[in-house]
Amino acid sequence: MTEKFKAWWTLRTTREQRMLLVMFALMGVVLAWMLILWVGNGVSSAREHHGLAVVDHARVAAKVEALRDYQKRAPPPLPAQIDTVVGQAAAEIGFVLTRGEPEGRDRVTIAIGSARPNAFFGWLTDLERRGIVPEKLVARANSDRTLSIEATLRGRGQ
Repeated sequence: MTEKFKAWWTLRTTREQRMLLVMFALMGVVLAWMLILWVGNGVSSAREHHGLAVVDHARVAAKVEALRDYQKRAPPPLPAQIDTVVGQAAAEIGFVLTRGEPEGRDRVTIAIGSARPNAFFGWLTDLERRGIVPEKLVARANSDRTLSIEATLRGRGQ
Protein backbone atom coordinates (compact mmCIF):
# COMPACT_ATOMS: atom_id res chain seq x y z
CA MET A 1 0.00 0.00 0.00
CA THR A 2 2.78 2.41 0.87
CA GLU A 3 4.54 1.46 -2.36
CA LYS A 4 1.48 2.47 -4.37
CA PHE A 5 1.17 5.73 -2.42
CA LYS A 6 4.86 6.55 -2.93
CA ALA A 7 4.52 5.88 -6.63
CA TRP A 8 1.42 8.06 -6.84
CA TRP A 9 3.13 10.83 -4.85
CA THR A 10 6.21 10.89 -7.05
CA LEU A 11 4.03 11.26 -10.14
CA ARG A 12 2.74 14.61 -8.74
CA THR A 13 4.49 17.85 -9.48
CA THR A 14 6.03 19.88 -6.66
CA ARG A 15 3.17 22.36 -6.90
CA GLU A 16 0.55 19.57 -6.64
CA GLN A 17 2.41 18.01 -3.70
CA ARG A 18 2.39 21.34 -1.84
CA MET A 19 -1.30 21.90 -2.58
CA LEU A 20 -2.09 18.37 -1.37
CA LEU A 21 -0.05 18.97 1.81
CA VAL A 22 -1.93 22.24 2.44
CA MET A 23 -5.24 20.48 1.75
CA PHE A 24 -4.42 17.64 4.18
CA ALA A 25 -3.23 20.14 6.81
CA LEU A 26 -6.43 22.19 6.50
CA MET A 27 -8.52 19.01 6.58
CA GLY A 28 -6.69 17.99 9.78
CA VAL A 29 -7.31 21.41 11.33
CA VAL A 30 -11.02 21.28 10.44
CA LEU A 31 -11.39 17.73 11.78
CA ALA A 32 -9.54 18.66 14.99
CA TRP A 33 -11.76 21.75 15.38
CA MET A 34 -14.90 19.63 14.86
CA LEU A 35 -13.67 17.09 17.43
CA ILE A 36 -12.91 19.82 19.98
CA LEU A 37 -16.29 21.44 19.35
CA TRP A 38 -18.06 18.09 19.75
CA VAL A 39 -16.26 17.32 23.02
CA GLY A 40 -16.86 20.87 24.28
CA ASN A 41 -20.58 20.60 23.61
CA GLY A 42 -20.67 17.27 25.41
CA VAL A 43 -18.91 18.70 28.44
CA SER A 44 -21.21 21.74 28.47
CA SER A 45 -24.28 19.53 28.24
CA ALA A 46 -22.96 17.28 31.01
CA ARG A 47 -22.37 20.30 33.27
CA GLU A 48 -25.89 21.53 32.63
CA HIS A 49 -27.39 18.10 33.38
CA HIS A 50 -25.26 17.84 36.51
CA GLY A 51 -26.45 21.25 37.71
CA LEU A 52 -30.07 20.25 37.21
CA ALA A 53 -29.46 16.95 38.99
CA VAL A 54 -27.89 18.75 41.95
CA VAL A 55 -30.91 21.05 42.22
CA ASP A 56 -33.31 18.09 41.98
CA HIS A 57 -31.32 16.21 44.60
CA ALA A 58 -31.47 19.19 46.95
CA ARG A 59 -35.24 19.45 46.49
CA VAL A 60 -35.75 15.76 47.19
CA ALA A 61 -33.42 15.87 50.21
CA ALA A 62 -35.37 18.85 51.60
CA LYS A 63 -38.66 17.01 51.14
CA VAL A 64 -37.28 13.88 52.81
CA GLU A 65 -36.04 15.97 55.74
CA ALA A 66 -39.43 17.68 56.02
CA LEU A 67 -41.17 14.29 56.07
CA ARG A 68 -38.80 13.03 58.76
CA ASP A 69 -39.46 16.13 60.85
CA TYR A 70 -43.20 15.72 60.33
CA GLN A 71 -43.04 12.10 61.48
CA LYS A 72 -40.90 12.96 64.52
CA ARG A 73 -43.29 15.63 65.73
CA ALA A 74 -46.01 13.32 66.94
CA PRO A 75 -49.07 15.22 68.16
CA PRO A 76 -50.15 14.74 71.76
CA PRO A 77 -52.68 11.97 72.26
CA LEU A 78 -56.28 13.03 71.82
CA PRO A 79 -58.09 13.67 75.12
CA ALA A 80 -61.13 11.66 73.97
CA GLN A 81 -62.39 9.58 71.05
CA ILE A 82 -61.80 11.22 67.67
CA ASP A 83 -65.52 11.71 66.96
CA THR A 84 -65.95 13.54 70.28
CA VAL A 85 -62.93 15.78 69.68
CA VAL A 86 -64.06 16.64 66.14
CA GLY A 87 -67.64 17.28 67.30
CA GLN A 88 -66.48 19.59 70.11
CA ALA A 89 -64.09 21.46 67.79
CA ALA A 90 -66.90 21.93 65.23
CA ALA A 91 -69.29 23.18 67.91
CA GLU A 92 -66.66 25.64 69.23
CA ILE A 93 -66.37 27.32 65.83
CA GLY A 94 -70.10 27.16 65.11
CA PHE A 95 -70.36 24.33 62.59
CA VAL A 96 -73.32 22.00 62.77
CA LEU A 97 -72.32 18.43 61.96
CA THR A 98 -75.14 16.81 59.99
CA ARG A 99 -73.29 13.52 60.29
CA GLY A 100 -70.51 12.32 62.55
CA GLU A 101 -69.93 8.58 62.35
CA PRO A 102 -66.89 6.99 63.99
CA GLU A 103 -65.13 4.35 61.89
CA GLY A 104 -62.95 2.46 64.31
CA ARG A 105 -60.70 4.06 66.91
CA ASP A 106 -58.89 6.62 64.80
CA ARG A 107 -61.26 7.59 62.00
CA VAL A 108 -64.50 9.57 61.73
CA THR A 109 -66.71 10.51 58.78
CA ILE A 110 -68.37 13.91 59.03
CA ALA A 111 -70.75 16.02 56.98
CA ILE A 112 -71.35 19.74 57.33
CA GLY A 113 -74.29 21.22 55.45
CA SER A 114 -73.10 24.81 55.30
CA ALA A 115 -69.70 26.33 56.13
CA ARG A 116 -67.88 29.45 55.03
CA PRO A 117 -64.71 28.41 53.12
CA ASN A 118 -62.27 30.51 55.16
CA ALA A 119 -63.71 29.36 58.46
CA PHE A 120 -63.79 25.71 57.41
CA PHE A 121 -60.21 25.55 56.15
CA GLY A 122 -59.01 27.45 59.22
CA TRP A 123 -60.79 24.88 61.39
CA LEU A 124 -59.23 22.08 59.36
CA THR A 125 -55.77 23.59 59.90
CA ASP A 126 -56.46 23.72 63.65
CA LEU A 127 -57.46 20.05 63.59
CA GLU A 128 -54.22 19.20 61.78
CA ARG A 129 -52.25 20.91 64.55
CA ARG A 130 -54.07 18.69 67.03
CA GLY A 131 -53.12 15.59 65.06
CA ILE A 132 -56.31 15.01 63.08
CA VAL A 133 -55.73 14.99 59.34
CA PRO A 134 -58.19 14.70 56.44
CA GLU A 135 -58.05 11.38 54.65
CA LYS A 136 -60.83 12.21 52.20
CA LEU A 137 -62.43 15.58 51.62
CA VAL A 138 -65.26 16.56 49.27
CA ALA A 139 -66.36 20.20 49.25
CA ARG A 140 -69.26 21.34 47.08
CA ALA A 141 -70.29 24.96 46.55
CA ASN A 142 -73.75 25.93 47.78
CA SER A 143 -75.79 28.70 46.16
CA ASP A 144 -75.17 31.07 49.12
CA ARG A 145 -71.34 31.15 48.85
CA THR A 146 -70.87 28.45 51.45
CA LEU A 147 -69.59 24.91 51.14
CA SER A 148 -71.22 21.58 51.76
CA ILE A 149 -68.55 19.30 53.22
CA GLU A 150 -68.14 15.54 53.44
CA ALA A 151 -64.89 14.36 54.97
CA THR A 152 -63.16 11.40 56.53
CA LEU A 153 -60.73 12.48 59.23
CA ARG A 154 -58.03 10.32 60.76
CA GLY A 155 -56.05 10.77 63.94
CA ARG A 156 -52.35 10.88 63.09
CA GLY A 157 -50.18 8.73 65.30
CA GLN A 158 -53.14 7.13 67.05
